[in-house]
Amino acid sequence: MKRVLLLLVLGLILLPQVMAMNVTVNASSDSPLIVAGFDTPVEFNLKITNNGPTDTFRLYNTLGFMMTPEESFEIKKQATKEVKLVINPRENFNPRGKYVFNYYVRAEDNEESQESLQIRVVDFKDAFKIGSSEIDRENNEITIYLENLENFRFQNTNLKFSSPFFELEETLTLEPNQVAEFAVKLNDEDFNELIAGFYTLRAEIKANEEEASLEGVIKFAEENDFKSLKKSSGILIRTTTVTNSNNGNTVETTESEISKNIISRLFTSFEPTPDNKEGFFFPKYTWNTELKPGETEEIIVKTNWLYPILIIVLIVLGVRLFNKYAGKDVIAKKRVSFIRTKGGEFAVKIKIYVQAQKYVERVSIIDRIPKFLSIHPRFGSEEPIRVDSANKKIEWGFEKLEAGETRVLTYVSFSKLGVMGRFALPRTTVIYEKEGAVKESRSNKTFFVAEHKKGTKEE
Repeated sequence: MKRVLLLLVLGLILLPQVMAMNVTVNASSDSPLIVAGFDTPVEFNLKITNNGPTDTFRLYNTLGFMMTPEESFEIKKQATKEVKLVINPRENFNPRGKYVFNYYVRAEDNEESQESLQIRVVDFKDAFKIGSSEIDRENNEITIYLENLENFRFQNTNLKFSSPFFELEETLTLEPNQVAEFAVKLNDEDFNELIAGFYTLRAEIKANEEEASLEGVIKFAEENDFKSLKKSSGILIRTTTVTNSNNGNTVETTESEISKNIISRLFTSFEPTPDNKEGFFFPKYTWNTELKPGETEEIIVKTNWLYPILIIVLIVLGVRLFNKYAGKDVIAKKRVSFIRTKGGEFAVKIKIYVQAQKYVERVSIIDRIPKFLSIHPRFGSEEPIRVDSANKKIEWGFEKLEAGETRVLTYVSFSKLGVMGRFALPRTTVIYEKEGAVKESRSNKTFFVAEHKKGTKEE
């Protein structure tokens, strides 16, 4: 019975104290966030309702965090007080993610109530995201961005973007949840060499002595723009040019083809050398090339018809020379030149070269002159065997000529009358025997131009 009475007495003594800590705490915060490395405090709005008699309270924690308010405050009976709780991050605070912060509400008589708040802790690098739009081919431009993923203000933030084809540096203040965009103009030359695909975008971010390295992706959509132009020019030198241009952003495999015939291929040159050739009578040449973006290929094919024309001309000349000289036993050549005389008469000197290609016998050489000319009685070293002044005819005779033997016959023809005009001397005729057969050979025809009492000029 005494024990029961003792318990009742103790209950009556402690009852006011228990009721004094009958409080209700509701907490809210716009950004319950701590960014590692930053000493920005976290603020909570507390609504503390005193469900007991009027009392004085204060807030504290045992985790080493500085927090305000530090002073005590009074809450009337059944009243609610709004208190702004400011928690300052402590040094060497390592937890990440969701963190439960425990604190206490203590009454004046040292009775207390434990409360808790949930705080999120993130690393500096996890507060950002970088990325880009697709490359604008029309304007050679790309938009890159830095996104603040948190409800946190980053002041004096230094930002360095880099990629395989541009670099950018900026200093700015990032507002909570802000997306900062930057338009970057690409170099035309670099842009033309870009290949469709994905490129790495890197960013170095620095603020409040905290640094972070991030990576994003630049997407370059595929766009095919391949052009092939074929043109020909020239007649005697026929040039065909094939120009392949890759103006897109993908690697293009090209196949160029040019056909020739069995004749034209003999006089055709290629730059560069074809990769493949098919056919004989009508060969087909092909080039297979891999063109990167911005690259241009030029194929030049030249057919030089001067070569076959030159060959035909040489063949014709060869045939004519062969017909003229080859197979002949005796070759005769005739030359004429002007002679100046003391009396100023017209006179020309005629030379006849007779060369035996083979051994011949009983050689007779007959030459004639125009009727208006006379034959001078003096001759060169070879005297004629017969001179017919009436018929303007001279004849030399040799018993034989050895192979390779050459005789030079000279004489002078003149006219006391004035001569003017262009005249031809008859061909010299050579008659000979070869192995019992009588044959004939004739010299070239010779012309001269005469001006009255002035002279001649050989042609």
